[in-house]
Amino acid sequence: CAIRGSALLVIVCTLIGISCYRMRELSK
Repeated sequence: CAIRGSALLVIVCTLIGISCYRMRELSK
């Protein structure tokens, strides 16, 4: 998420990033 916006956008991007990270770990 390179777009700098409100705090909500940052939180959403963070949650999505964590979800993707977990998915990659489970894939292994």
